[in-house]
Amino acid sequence: MSSPVVEAGSEAGTETGQAGIRAWFGVLVGIAAWTVHIVTLSSLVELTCERPEVEVVLHLLTAATTGVTLLGMWWCLALVRGSRDPDAAGTRGGRHLFLGLFGLMMGGFSVLLILWEGSYVLFLDPCA
Repeated sequence: MSSPVVEAGSEAGTETGQAGIRAWFGVLVGIAAWTVHIVTLSSLVELTCERPEVEVVLHLLTAATTGVTLLGMWWCLALVRGSRDPDAAGTRGGRHLFLGLFGLMMGGFSVLLILWEGSYVLFLDPCA
């Protein structure tokens, strides 16, 4: 017979292992990618006036940050599909459902912002 402390701790414990890393990566990667995108884009846009080849770097940055955010959203979708408990339940499945839905929402907003900011490179003249 196992002790109640071990049983409660196994269910209510912290997220560890690959599932915990994937959950938090999926939730946070969109925000981090958007931050990297806007800061780097803002830093390099003035340089494109002197060196037009830098514009390619801006497009690659938009593609890379969008791709990383979509990867995080894919992992969040796997969390949502894999959880059988309601998000209000205090179980690991409930936490995964909540984190997955939150990550999908934040990732979606981040992709929209990244693509919107990336479109400025196509339309605005940096030398103006």
